[in-house]
Amino acid sequence: MRVLTVNAGSSSLKLRVLDEDDSLVIECDVPAPAGEDGTAAVAGALDGIEGMEAVGHRVVHGGGGVPGPGAH
Repeated sequence: MRVLTVNAGSSSLKLRVLDEDDSLVIECDVPAPAGEDGTAAVAGALDGIEGMEAVGHRVVHGGGGVPGPGAH
């Protein structure tokens, strides 16, 4: 099974495709575009990547001092 892993940070988007044995098949780092939502950058990075059967996305929680999205 191939798995696409997504790590969206504040300055970049890291995409990895891993094979059944966790070996790296594809690696792609996309800089976060300033002032844009990044849809075109993500679409461009995913263009041509095929055969994924699952997707994992890393989510970072700010801890007890951050009660929800957008709270500072």
